[in-house]
Amino acid sequence: MYRAIFLLCGIVITSAHLSAAETKLPELKVGQRIFRDIVILGVDATDLYFRHEGGIRNVKLRDLQPELQKMFGYDPERAAEIEWRRLEQERQFAQTVTSALQAEALARLRGPETLGEDSIADALMETAPLNKPMPALAVEKWLSEAPPLTNKLVIVCFLKTTSVPCQPYIGMFNEWQKKYAEQLTIIGISPEANLNELSEPKIEFALGLDPQNRLAKAVGVNNVPQILLVDPKGVVRYCGHPAAITEKILHKMCELFGLPFEEQKTPQPATATTQVS
Repeated sequence: MYRAIFLLCGIVITSAHLSAAETKLPELKVGQRIFRDIVILGVDATDLYFRHEGGIRNVKLRDLQPELQKMFGYDPERAAEIEWRRLEQERQFAQTVTSALQAEALARLRGPETLGEDSIADALMETAPLNKPMPALAVEKWLSEAPPLTNKLVIVCFLKTTSVPCQPYIGMFNEWQKKYAEQLTIIGISPEANLNELSEPKIEFALGLDPQNRLAKAVGVNNVPQILLVDPKGVVRYCGHPAAITEKILHKMCELFGLPFEEQKTPQPATATTQVS
């Protein structure tokens, strides 16, 4: 299609370079190929456009015999410059298209750049982890099975088991992990090198040890408790104190990312019934 448009434009623009009478040739030899019954339609700095017994086409002036090149005013240096410009334009166009396709694919992969009115926080600096893929989990040792991270919301909680401010959130996240097991994965990351005896409350979600604080350093966390809330596509949507995240926000995040939100119901103990005789 583009070639056809280019051909027609070349005919319109360059036909004025030829005489008013049609230029005809009995034949035209280009390399090893011979075209017959030639009617010249137009010429520009690089190409000759013509009609022949088999249809309409164009050939490069550089491929013609010297006498025809002279006849059609072929200038090798000018033609080479124009060809280079065309190749550069095509390269830039291809690069633009490729970049657009990559950006579109990345957007589909990562989800929206921000959550707009549903955002929980906005980044203050370029180095903030918000709305960026979460760095790889750097865990020296898991005290549980390594948790799955796909197709769920993920809360990464930076904590210390000896930290008093962490204890109420450990209890809350224990409850959430049970209540929202189908939609949510909670991961605790502790810098403590060895946890032989865990303090109360007992941690009932995934727990990994990172004594070197590699993940905490990567996302700028320097106190506990702090959390990352990560969407199902692996993008950090919140980084901060866990008090900001409520069950209402979890509901909204599940709605935004198409996660069915159903609480896990705890079986109720059967009640004894008294039979009346």
